[in-house]
Amino acid sequence: MSSPPHSIERQSNSVTWIAALLLLGCLAHAVWAFSIGWNNTINDHHSFRQSQTAITAYYLKDKPFKLAYETPVLGKPWSVPLEMPFYQLAAARLSSAGNIPLDQAGRGVAAACYLLILIPVYFLLREFRVSCPHALLVLCILLVSPFYLFWSRAFLIESSVLLLCFCYLTCVISGINRKSRLLLALALVFGIAAGLAKVTTWLPFLLIGSLWAVRDWIRWPLPKISGGDLCKRLPLIMTLSGIPFLSALAGVKYMDFHKKLNPLALNSPAFSTSWNFGTYEQKLSPAVWTQILSRAYTLFGLPLQGWLILAASVTAVMVTKKRRGEVCVMLALYLIYPVIFTNLHFIHDYYMYANGLFLVALVGFALIALLETDVVRSRVCGWILLAFVLFSGLSGYTSLYIRWTNCFNRPKSQDSIFLFCNAGSCR
Repeated sequence: MSSPPHSIERQSNSVTWIAALLLLGCLAHAVWAFSIGWNNTINDHHSFRQSQTAITAYYLKDKPFKLAYETPVLGKPWSVPLEMPFYQLAAARLSSAGNIPLDQAGRGVAAACYLLILIPVYFLLREFRVSCPHALLVLCILLVSPFYLFWSRAFLIESSVLLLCFCYLTCVISGINRKSRLLLALALVFGIAAGLAKVTTWLPFLLIGSLWAVRDWIRWPLPKISGGDLCKRLPLIMTLSGIPFLSALAGVKYMDFHKKLNPLALNSPAFSTSWNFGTYEQKLSPAVWTQILSRAYTLFGLPLQGWLILAASVTAVMVTKKRRGEVCVMLALYLIYPVIFTNLHFIHDYYMYANGLFLVALVGFALIALLETDVVRSRVCGWILLAFVLFSGLSGYTSLYIRWTNCFNRPKSQDSIFLFCNAGSCR
């Protein structure tokens, strides 16, 4: 016997309110997590990379912007551009305008970008027919992730790049679905900006956007594509994919030209192709993949809790037989980054910032699969899974933060960028 319509409506309203309250609570927790060690220096985990980013921001303060910006870490000539410094420029301008120490300005920009990512992610979920309360619950999972909470307070460009990438993808999918020229124009702008900001993070998003433009062609047997249909799609694909890709390629060429002017940068293995992509031996090495994949639990908490969450999510999707396509796509997107940029993900654990969100989304879709069923027992299991994920994130952050922060803290009077040469990873 089915429930009366007014009863279903009341249940839907109550779930929406619960989801909204949980989201506010998780948002408060994220702000609290950011406040821990807010006034510390940036000489903690991967302090070398944080300090290098801070040096770029320091030399952008109160100066006119130029493409060949200065990062004086390898001697003359001082320009060794690695990316378009949108994040560094924002941190420098915030520091100058608000008279805020540069370390804290960088943290503020990174944390704000992380929170802003929730907006495009929400609209993406809605495009995939996820209800409003269920989409809010997925955002809760993202807000309590210890990995994202820690690295979103670091002086790094990762959160700002991921924000641009998700804005690009949201505008692509929403623009095509709604046939909105405004959204497609915004997709072009965000695509160019994301490609220039960090091409290694943006490339898989470019692939998704390109495939979405021709998604009805991706089936077997292959459909017959008429010349008229191809002529209609070609301008769209060029606008959404071709122009941003060419812009990113031009940016890489420009940066490589300036790096070659510096003999130290030219001979540095960090600027070689093998450094980014890794070797074939690495891509086929079980030890390399064990190290890369073993970090996944930090997205959800401590090791036992993290692996239990992933195992429970896969089991939930297999039992309910819902959202299996979305879960498979999320897993593929999570893996494609280390497959392409193997060495970067092997050396730098913070590179999981680019693809870890897809594993978080996998758990989110598993939760949605449980909550969308008509079986009461499955919905109860969904709420239990959500409670466990939130508990794991809330309880695991402090432990992981203590382990990831460095063994020392410098006095506030010493600006972190001047400690660059002495900054090393905590061992």
